[in-house]
Amino acid sequence: MKVIEETEVLARHERRRAPRTGRQFGSAWQKQDIDVTVILPAYNEAAALPSVLDDLFQVLGGNIEVIVVDDASNDNTVAIACRYACRVLSHEHNRGKGSAVRTGLNAARGNFIVVMDADNTYPASAIPDMVTLSKEYDFVRCVRSEGTDNIPFLNRVGNKVFDGVLKLVHGLEGGDHLSGLYGLRREALNTIGFRADRFDLEVEIGIKARAHKLQAITVPISYSERLGEKKLNAYRDGWSILHRVLAMALLYNPGLMFVAPGLLIWGMTAVLCVVLSIHTLTLGALTLSSDTLVFASFGVTVGFQLVVFGTAAALYSVERGAPPTEWLVAMGRRGVRLSVLLLGAAFATAGCLTVIVLAAHWMFSGGHDFHATSALVLAGASVSWGAEAILGALFISIFAPQLASEVHAPQRPIRLASPAEEHVIDIEPRALEVLSPAE
Repeated sequence: MKVIEETEVLARHERRRAPRTGRQFGSAWQKQDIDVTVILPAYNEAAALPSVLDDLFQVLGGNIEVIVVDDASNDNTVAIACRYACRVLSHEHNRGKGSAVRTGLNAARGNFIVVMDADNTYPASAIPDMVTLSKEYDFVRCVRSEGTDNIPFLNRVGNKVFDGVLKLVHGLEGGDHLSGLYGLRREALNTIGFRADRFDLEVEIGIKARAHKLQAITVPISYSERLGEKKLNAYRDGWSILHRVLAMALLYNPGLMFVAPGLLIWGMTAVLCVVLSIHTLTLGALTLSSDTLVFASFGVTVGFQLVVFGTAAALYSVERGAPPTEWLVAMGRRGVRLSVLLLGAAFATAGCLTVIVLAAHWMFSGGHDFHATSALVLAGASVSWGAEAILGALFISIFAPQLASEVHAPQRPIRLASPAEEHVIDIEPRALEVLSPAE
């Protein structure tokens, strides 16, 4: 980051000089330990920012810092923020809300970090209660229990839909997971990393908070009418949020996305293979014969591969810092691995012996037409299943020691992803003289 000179700021925002009002940053203040940091991501929030900052400084006291992250606004947002005793970080290009929040998180020095939308919809009066709760909880999230009429109808419907999807796919309890007012303790923040650039940041935080087993609590608040124009596009940002929810499920809930469907496909097709190897199955006008057995055996292989892929995804998430899930820890236990290995060996051995017996019988009978096609297909599938089970058990064995150590190991710190490769301008208000909003 760099501190730009007064003339650069005035030239960039095309402001003429005027006496500055507001409190000063001091060097002693810069060196103090900060208890609370409040991050305000702002894009063209000149209409709401004065009210938001006035409310914040009325309710906050002690060793606090307020960081306004300007996401390349083209209005008076920076000039207004510089009138107050807050740090102003400014993107050179518009990057999105998530990127602005990550810029603030990387710069925050507080032990408890609060993120709040800068559109005057969330009450600053809730922050002292959040700070109090942070003594016992890692993640404090405000839920909009009153004033929901101020949320556009389409957004309200979308919020309900996403709450349901998050509960189904990721097991998140409660509601209003897209709330724009929440706080994280510094220690909790150090255990997880964020990558979202837009309005999908909140769902990423919620999913990772649950995956990392953070202690969380919700606080009911009243939601107010926004000041200024809205930034969220219901369709574009709704799709971005849904994409984030589903994409994160691949990594943070592979048991639901891959392992459970794989086991279901494996079980159903395995039963079908056994039934078809004995006799033809008739279901109304549909007749399943030995020809279908070939495709059913492929289904068993596909199901097993889904289980293996889901397990690999779960192991990768552990490598990325997430705690291992209970089913993954269970698969890594010596007894489970040994059982799968022995079962695979039994399947492979039985399949090989069956192939040998069928081949010998065919040759000794004169090598004429072969009529045991179903048995041969089932035997070949048995060899394939056994080999896959053996390789799967060996694959899990590679990571078993790490899984055992991760169960009792403390969470490893993860650095936040950098929000942009460009410069972030760090503006100290005491170095500036800017216009008031009226000018």
